[in-house]
Amino acid sequence: MTRDVLSSDPSYPINGAGPYEYLNPYREGALLVRIERDGILVTLDISAYTVDPVSSDVSGGIILSDAAAALYDGGDLFISRRTAVEQGWSGMSAREVGLTAQLDWMVETIQDNAREVSRSLRSTTAIDPGVFEPYRAMIIDENRRLVPGPSVDEVQNANDYAKLAKAWAEGTLPGGADTFSAREYSELLQSALLIPISHDDVGVTMAIGSFALVSETTSPYDAITIEVK
Repeated sequence: MTRDVLSSDPSYPINGAGPYEYLNPYREGALLVRIERDGILVTLDISAYTVDPVSSDVSGGIILSDAAAALYDGGDLFISRRTAVEQGWSGMSAREVGLTAQLDWMVETIQDNAREVSRSLRSTTAIDPGVFEPYRAMIIDENRRLVPGPSVDEVQNANDYAKLAKAWAEGTLPGGADTFSAREYSELLQSALLIPISHDDVGVTMAIGSFALVSETTSPYDAITIEVK
């Protein structure tokens, strides 16, 4: 028996129960089915789908239950293979016994590696290696590549500015000497008076002030219309 190169894990938009093809050989119980919807990846319980055939040396398919197909309609389905790593061959001769021991050792190593990989951050698709830089976060760009992101100082500065802006907007922190918080400005504007600045035969220019200007000058207008632009 031989094995060809493992093809990429397939993904499909969910539209009905299926079947959704998996084009690699697999053993019974080895196929893992995940659903992505609204940015959340969910691993389906085996009761939510059927594998047909149960195992195959070529390919097979996933058939969703009616309930799962209806619940996840419009999401994306991902199929991957997670084969249990075990070694069941046992030799009889001295040479075969030595080979058995070597195979056992190799399988134990593969099991260890599989467990460590399961504890890492993983993606549903392959990601190219990224270049890590000291004190910079790693982000995924529009081409799904790992690239250096903002520095630790930039993240901290942004966080500090956000806290300051929030406090200023809530009126819990003044903007500085001889200034008002956002809340204080709002309250001021609500109670402010209009102060005449200049006028002509067409209109009048006014300013918003927190105090009244006393003037004995009689206004040349019977009424004033204020247009807000």
